[in-house]
Amino acid sequence: MNVVQLSFRDNPAHTCARVLKSAGCSPENTLVISPTQRFKSALASSLMEEWGLDDLRAPPILSSEELVDSMNAGLGLESANEAQRYSMFYEACSTIEGIGELFTENFLLTFSSFRGVAQRTLQAFDELNAGEIDLHNVRFSQHPYRLFERHFEIFRNLYERFFEVQQEKRVYVRSFLTRLLRGEYMDRFFNRYSTVLLLLPVSLTAFEKRMYARIEDKLSVIFQDAQDYDFSIILDFKGASSLPPRRYPEVTFLELPSRTHQLMLSLSIIQRELEMGVPPQEIAVLNADSFFCNMFFDSLTSACIPVNYSQGLEVKKSPLYALLRLAARFFDNSLDSDVFLQIIAHPLFAEACRLNGRGLYRMIKKRVYQERMFRLSSLKSVLLKGEPKVEEGFSLLYRLYHAPSFEAVHESLRDFVSRISEGKTYEFFAVRDILLNTAVELTDLTTGVRERPFEILLQIIKNRRYPLKGIYGRGIQILGLLETRGILFNKLIVPTFNEGYFPVREGEDILFNLQVRKSLGLPTLLDREQLQFYYLKRLVDSSNSAWFLSLQDKRGEMDVRSRYSYYFSRHPYVYSSDLQFSDKHISGLVAAEPSSAEMRLNGIMPEKTSVLENKWGKLPYTLSVIAEQGRDGRREVTQPALGSPVTEFSRLDIDRIKRCETQYYIARALGVREEETLDHEIELHVIGQKVHALFNELYVEPSLDAGTCLARFDELFKKYLKEGLFFTAEEVLIKKLLKSNLTRVVRRDLERFTKGYRICGEFMEKELSALLTRSGSTFTLKGRIDRIDRTPSGNYEIIDYKTGRLPGKKSHFAEGGFAQIQLGFYGLLFKFNYPEVKIGALSYYDLSGKKDIETVVEEGHVQGYLKEFEDHLGELLETFSMKGRFDLTDEYEHCLYCPYYNICRVFEE
Repeated sequence: MNVVQLSFRDNPAHTCARVLKSAGCSPENTLVISPTQRFKSALASSLMEEWGLDDLRAPPILSSEELVDSMNAGLGLESANEAQRYSMFYEACSTIEGIGELFTENFLLTFSSFRGVAQRTLQAFDELNAGEIDLHNVRFSQHPYRLFERHFEIFRNLYERFFEVQQEKRVYVRSFLTRLLRGEYMDRFFNRYSTVLLLLPVSLTAFEKRMYARIEDKLSVIFQDAQDYDFSIILDFKGASSLPPRRYPEVTFLELPSRTHQLMLSLSIIQRELEMGVPPQEIAVLNADSFFCNMFFDSLTSACIPVNYSQGLEVKKSPLYALLRLAARFFDNSLDSDVFLQIIAHPLFAEACRLNGRGLYRMIKKRVYQERMFRLSSLKSVLLKGEPKVEEGFSLLYRLYHAPSFEAVHESLRDFVSRISEGKTYEFFAVRDILLNTAVELTDLTTGVRERPFEILLQIIKNRRYPLKGIYGRGIQILGLLETRGILFNKLIVPTFNEGYFPVREGEDILFNLQVRKSLGLPTLLDREQLQFYYLKRLVDSSNSAWFLSLQDKRGEMDVRSRYSYYFSRHPYVYSSDLQFSDKHISGLVAAEPSSAEMRLNGIMPEKTSVLENKWGKLPYTLSVIAEQGRDGRREVTQPALGSPVTEFSRLDIDRIKRCETQYYIARALGVREEETLDHEIELHVIGQKVHALFNELYVEPSLDAGTCLARFDELFKKYLKEGLFFTAEEVLIKKLLKSNLTRVVRRDLERFTKGYRICGEFMEKELSALLTRSGSTFTLKGRIDRIDRTPSGNYEIIDYKTGRLPGKKSHFAEGGFAQIQLGFYGLLFKFNYPEVKIGALSYYDLSGKKDIETVVEEGHVQGYLKEFEDHLGELLETFSMKGRFDLTDEYEHCLYCPYYNICRVFEE
């Protein structure tokens, strides 16, 4: 056996081509085993480059999976598809005594719970088969827990019964076919080759070791290793010679507060490198965070930058899947009218029904909201009278949802999509084909679960992806860690370099903890982490520059940098000249003031530069999607412009400005109303409006007599919270609880009255305005205060009703960035209108929690607080009014709850 050892900077594809040519190997008698499909393309290019026109033939190149499948094919046995695997596993589970002791009780009743168990268990079976482990010969020196012996017996019985079912059906799962591959089958397959070249083997399984041991006389191996780290635990070969000296890449660590900042900085890096002449295909972005990479892909395509996204896009994000998901919700939720409206508004449904315009949708929507019609009585509802096209469309969806078999699902689905196939994009046809092909494949599925075939189809394809049109060798490369094996890139960006992503979180294990894995000889979690580090280090070391971008979000959900950073942040790695580092950089990045080198990040558009603040300092970046011209000459998306200074603000306006200035622009500058929704649970905004109105009327002329006040409250409760206000089966209970809570509030107020407190009805919900002057600019503040109480000492307490959860006190002050502005805003309004009246406190009335007053700013601190808040508000409004453009939100998560999400289009999913 000939073994060639390479460093991480060597190009395996070029070495392989040179070895084959120098050895004079005949292409027809040589087999090359590649680590990945992607590497096969790189190797084919190297072979053509090395051999030129001397020989246009090429040896067969198989990936490891293709090699095993080719040998399995020689057995003459059928390989199971996904549906057949599930069916046979379901049958095996149904016959095993005590199966409920090992898995969740009743997991065989629903497909979602069964599928989760099946995926994890079949993965464990595959691992056992790859390790060629005989469960009957396994012995444990001690048991990990008390019931382990019983559980292991059930697991072994399940494994054996699953194999028996395959033998009965004569259909086999891939890893079980390898159990049948005896030595003579392997010899018969390899006899046709005189040379077998194995490329980049790492962490071989017992089956692979047995297979390659049979061909040692004709086997050549090319593998990679590092001279500065011991990977011997996962490497199965040793080289004959020492590795030559090597140089290390430039490495930059950056810590960012959100994925949005990470996106903008990544785009800036890409922009700079392209301008400096780096070919797009030599830039790789590692895909460990699919959520971020979807955003990144959308941004690159919007900027007309070529990109290859190897993972593809999720089917569940496609419009066709969304429509089918709505149909399932509609029929599953008793013909819910809100979902009904969403289906009618969906463009694909309108096309399928040949509906013209949105007039019908607006008419039906108005009727639903006016009558608070939460459910349709049937598909013959009065809402559909005179609209045969809509009725026909819902009949098609009805047949699809209620289809009794997967054959019927396929037929109904084909009929429906045939109505909307005209003039559609590649995305539509890709998702359509996945749906139809999966429906055909599922005709082999036989289980006893409760779900309908249509619902099972949606579950199966939910997390599938459809490929994008692209070529490995073109465009910015967004790819997973395993796909990078053997490939070299000039520039590397590693986003979301955090724990949980590097190393990746492992899924739930079945029965096999660390002790069991060691006893069985299976790879442990530490081995897997070592393997991930090997692939990452090889990728980093083979590049010339690498950027590690980690997140530290404000909520603390993702704030720990990857443990791998401790290795890459020390000598001998060379830090980028863009940043200055010291000894403490192992735990974090420290960026110096922007240098000329750092400013090169903004090579195209220095006038668009912003400054990104984080805990380590300042780093300039540019939002490249704001560029005035795209690469193909089309105008790019721009930030909305502020035509003239704004001088009038309400509390809601300021809330929007602090959260997202673009939301303020849509609501106030464009005058777009928030999208109406017909909430199906307790409608908090409806409760808030009704409770405010109830207390306003109750306390305009408050009665100090308890009996009179409570009787008046009962009348107003019936007036404002009528029957049918909430869409929920527990409406009576909810209203009873709500009335009980509000009654306690009224009784608490009556107690306050006995102590000398009085409600100032003359101020209640009165429109107030005030002028705020700052540096020559004057701003008008407008708003209504929920309630003002006069205290026994003669001061006035400003009170804001809260039907939801109270915000934290810190968020009202400078240390919390004045995130909550309502109390300070109302305090300024009252102070400016009644300067002679002393404000005693700023408080909330917690209507759902304590049913009592919760004071945020105590007496004696109000004046100082209002002065500090006035300075903050004046600076905020002055800055906002004088700026030329609206800023986008810093937190992508804000967009998920924005009422204008569907029309803003700042972020596309």
